[in-house]
Amino acid sequence: MDRVRGALLRHRYSPRTVQCYTDWILRFIKFHQLRHPGEMAEAEVLVFLTWLAEKRRVAHSTQNAGDECPALPLSRGAGAATQRDPD
Repeated sequence: MDRVRGALLRHRYSPRTVQCYTDWILRFIKFHQLRHPGEMAEAEVLVFLTWLAEKRRVAHSTQNAGDECPALPLSRGAGAATQRDPD
């Protein structure tokens, strides 16, 4: 997680955004029984977001926050956070 935090901070994300994204990453990892993010792809992201919508009934804006997390499109592995340009 330190690598992800460092990458986000280097890309000048705000500390609150970094905390939000790392919280989402931890929820995602825990949801998938502590599997390493490098072993997962976008299918696992969709399962997680569907679970949030259907079982947890989270607001659409909450789902968007998780979906926009740069490290969640894990098809590129753990380096996904370092490969996305900040908006």
